[in-house]
Amino acid sequence: MKIENIDRFINNKINSEKVIKGLTDDASFMKEVIKNTKDKRFYSLSSERLKSNYDFVLFITEEFREDINFVFDVINYYVNKNNGFNYEYLKLMSVANRLLQENEDEVHYTNYMRFVCRFLYAMDKIKVNINCHLYNASEDEKNQSGLGFKYIKDKYEDDDIRFFVAKYMISKIFRYDFFNDYIHTIFKLKEEIDSSNIDKYLIKYINIFDKELGEYAYNNIKLLNNIKSDIERMKSYYDRYNVKEVDKLVVEFENKLKKFLEFNDIYYNDEVKKIKKEAIIKHNLEKEFNLLLDEKTNNNIKLSSNELQMVKEFINIELYNIFYLKNKSLSLKNVDTKNEKC
Repeated sequence: MKIENIDRFINNKINSEKVIKGLTDDASFMKEVIKNTKDKRFYSLSSERLKSNYDFVLFITEEFREDINFVFDVINYYVNKNNGFNYEYLKLMSVANRLLQENEDEVHYTNYMRFVCRFLYAMDKIKVNINCHLYNASEDEKNQSGLGFKYIKDKYEDDDIRFFVAKYMISKIFRYDFFNDYIHTIFKLKEEIDSSNIDKYLIKYINIFDKELGEYAYNNIKLLNNIKSDIERMKSYYDRYNVKEVDKLVVEFENKLKKFLEFNDIYYNDEVKKIKKEAIIKHNLEKEFNLLLDEKTNNNIKLSSNELQMVKEFINIELYNIFYLKNKSLSLKNVDTKNEKC
């Protein structure tokens, strides 16, 4: 319905209805007025019934989508008046999530914090629904369900909802520690990230958890934007990961050595300690093993020449790996320092 003269339309409507109060409760009339005037003050004039009407609220969110503060006020009012989780609640949370994506400015964080509990509440309910569905599913379906995104695709045709749930699931998949390890396993140097198709590796990682979700992310690649931003931040301290890895390998080395000796029925005596100390010095790892050089041995049983050779080879191979990682970390640090000076 196209209105040529909005003032005449409103006056005629008022004259014919006689009661202004009735007009503010008329969804069709208020929608036409708002659509033609683009004036959000007409929302304030709308009746309480309309402000609590899902279709009317959804219309307002789309009509004023660029005024995110106003839209969030409208959604918040509706949710407060309509308690409980249902399709309408989930749809409006999905719309709010989409608008946050479209309006990433100074109001983004403030509005996110206003709704974060509502977002989490919606996702908790979604997880309950998925679990209830899988409880009665066949064993094959359970084994192939992953995180349950197929259930979401089958139940909801609305793409706002699918996107909202997918975004949440992906944020849970890319938990920092595991994700950090995954990226460093693939890319030993941060320069390798820039020359690669990072989307391919992220989709592959998602597929490990849920293939349906991976397919959806492949067709909605903007779902990966936040993850790629995290990778960009990660690159600024990429070399520090190797320093932590050196400390981790030192602990792993001690465990490996213990198991190696036990497997071969070799006692940890002064001879083994001497071999280890010499190898530590040879590979310039005194600082990393500083607490271990003065360790005591409780057994002085002599080892055969064959046993000594086995121990020496094992220790030197393992310590070389630590030495290599340490020096790679230092070389990266030196390169970064040179670049900073330039």
